[in-house]
Amino acid sequence: MLALARRAAGARRGDPGFLARPLPPATEAPEVLTLDELVRFAQNPLKEFARQRLLLEAREPAERPEAREPLALDYLARFKVAEDLLRFALEGGNLDLEGATRARGAARLPPGALGELPLAEILDSVRKIRDTALELRAGGRQPGVEVDLDLGGVRLVGHVDDLYDAGRVQASTSYGGTGRKRIARWVEHLALNATVGARETIAVGKEGECDRLLAEPEAAPLLADLIAAWRVARERPIPLFADASHTYAQARRRGRPHRSAMQDVLKRWGQYGEPDDAARRLLGGRGPDDDGWLRGTDPSPAWSFEGLAIRVFGPLLERVRR
Repeated sequence: MLALARRAAGARRGDPGFLARPLPPATEAPEVLTLDELVRFAQNPLKEFARQRLLLEAREPAERPEAREPLALDYLARFKVAEDLLRFALEGGNLDLEGATRARGAARLPPGALGELPLAEILDSVRKIRDTALELRAGGRQPGVEVDLDLGGVRLVGHVDDLYDAGRVQASTSYGGTGRKRIARWVEHLALNATVGARETIAVGKEGECDRLLAEPEAAPLLADLIAAWRVARERPIPLFADASHTYAQARRRGRPHRSAMQDVLKRWGQYGEPDDAARRLLGGRGPDDDGWLRGTDPSPAWSFEGLAIRVFGPLLERVRR
């Protein structure tokens, strides 16, 4: 926290940052935008700006092979095993007969009891998610929906699947209530509602809990507003961060004042991979509490961190039910 405060203070003393003014408009604004591209923008506008306009491609570090037998199952390995078992179970596989054997083949489990205990926990969690998801998927899968919408002069195209009588039903072994996951579902939820009318989206996650998005009657205008933000974000970095902005909007929706909401944001800043390398290079060490980090671009409140958080995540949170 102290290091963040010092960096932010240094930025306020006159550091111009990575960009002092917007880039000129893109020479060829695309007339067609895919749903996947809009999702990537909503999840990480700075990364997409760096990739598309500055040609800075983030590289993930290569995984190093384990040199010896693991003594614990780390979070990533645990997640991979659980996701594989969930897919297997939802496709009709028998977890009781084949789950343990499949898990041992999918990952290097620790030997003996060190591996048996986490495996039993994983299988128990996967069963809960499977049971809830199959109940919601009763009636069988429906055909996917092709999205082709004209929104603000941009044609949005894509495909939405996982449709059932209850709505769109997705399942994962991770927690589904993070900002990054919710904003991805929200963009696709809006596209679905704007194309075929009122449908719900239900994400079944850890311990079988459901994160539900109610039908959105204003789906098309909300999508058009996201595309307007996407247009601006092609010319300059905007202070929208999936998890930090989601945290701020949640706190304000619960009646917390701005200062208190920002305290929640700063406690989480630097966690869950946010900001990533692209954001760090563009922010120059500054954080969302630095009012001057877009110095020289657009000082209007609508494009501030708090303004964008409410604008993008406010409508989403109105439709969330757990």
